[in-house]
Amino acid sequence: MSSIPRPILSPVELFGHRLCNRLAVAPMTRVSASVDGLATDRMKRYYCEFARGGFAIVITEGTYTDNDGSQGYDRQPGIANRRQANSWVPIATAISDHGSLAIMQLMHAGALSQKREPGRIIASSHRPPFRRSAK
Repeated sequence: MSSIPRPILSPVELFGHRLCNRLAVAPMTRVSASVDGLATDRMKRYYCEFARGGFAIVITEGTYTDNDGSQGYDRQPGIANRRQANSWVPIATAISDHGSLAIMQLMHAGALSQKREPGRIIASSHRPPFRRSAK
């Protein structure tokens, strides 16, 4: 009986990192950051489970990049200031300690973020988001 090649389970080099396989866990919305967008111990435990379980790449949930309009929902993690950025260090370190690569998904909520401040429009158009056009 011959063995079937399984490239997904074979090592690969990516961005100068030697990965044990080609498995990546996709980002999932968790809403488990602090109210001010800081990454938490709960998030660290969650992401480390995937690294410990054998995923070579762990991609975080969508992380907002500024305080002016990119946050889409409460308890979404951010990287808009130094405190938020620093709160990710223990998570990235722990993932790396398990031999996996941490990748952060950067996210802007677009028009969805404008629901957070009704009446405030940040857009390249004069039309408010979510407006239905007349037929």
